[in-house]
Amino acid sequence: MAKKRVHELAKELGLENKDLIAHLERLGITVKSHASTLEDNEIERVKEDLQAT
Repeated sequence: MAKKRVHELAKELGLENKDLIAHLERLGITVKSHASTLEDNEIERVKEDLQAT
């Protein structure tokens, strides 16, 4: 899997940028903006956490 920007992942998951950024912060993943890049392992953590809820 390739790295993605926050706004790309938000679109893929059907979320607003601000909602995804808030979720990332709850998971302890710090991003500066919607254009920040996420690593593969961070993307997986987000997807797994969202599936659990």
